[in-house]
Amino acid sequence: MATAVSDWGLPTWKFIFNAGSQLHGADGPFLFGPESAVNNNTLALIVKDWYLGFVINLNPNSISNSGTPKPQWPQYHEGFTAMSINYTMIGAVRDADASSRCDFFHGQSYVVRN
Repeated sequence: MATAVSDWGLPTWKFIFNAGSQLHGADGPFLFGPESAVNNNTLALIVKDWYLGFVINLNPNSISNSGTPKPQWPQYHEGFTAMSINYTMIGAVRDADASSRCDFFHGQSYVVRN
């Protein structure tokens, strides 16, 4: 879906979050929960800064409310990069979903963006 949205020239960022329960919504405690609900407080501060930046300015890199250093999150269309977050690393990686296997979404980008 990120490929389909970015093909229309819309600012797009994608992240792969593997530092929680590995279930959908695993980033929730890092955003909304108390510090005791997460296993890495620094990671929680970084994720909150990214979300605030995106919500306020449509750019996850625009705000550093916590003052915590964080990697620059490139837009998705710049080489199909996604921000990978796990227990030991945070960094931009090539998105494995940007392949011919996902051409359906690319071909249906008008429908997907609606």
